Amino acid sequence: MHKRLLWDEANLRRAVFLVIVNKQSVKKAASECEIPLETLRRHVIKARAGKGVEKVCGGPTVLIPEQENELCDILKQMSAQLYVLSPYDTRRLVFDFCEKHGIKMHSISNPEWPDGIGWKGS
Repeated sequence: MHKRLLWDEANLRRAVFLVIVNKQSVKKAASECEIPLETLRRHVIKARAGKGVEKVCGGPTVLIPEQENELCDILKQMSAQLYVLSPYDTRRLVFDFCEKHGIKMHSISNPEWPDGIGWKGS
């Protein structure tokens, strides 16, 4: 099974504490707390720089939480009405939503020209 994201934030905090406060090796703390070694190294560096310890998944988002919730509600409503959306249809809907709200999407200029990173693959 892939180890990605199978650890929790409490173990991460404990591992960072063991390294910084108890002077335990990163390798030993990673093994003991079941955190991937490189993940722990990255978080120890951030903690030493005063940025805290937080489990973050993925990159920065384009939408604020309220906009994400609004978009999710639209998609759920369409699903409840038995609309079947292809991946392209979903991306188009997101593009139109962002256009309507004046949100600039850095990798997408126009859904008709699938050259942005978000449009490749389907």
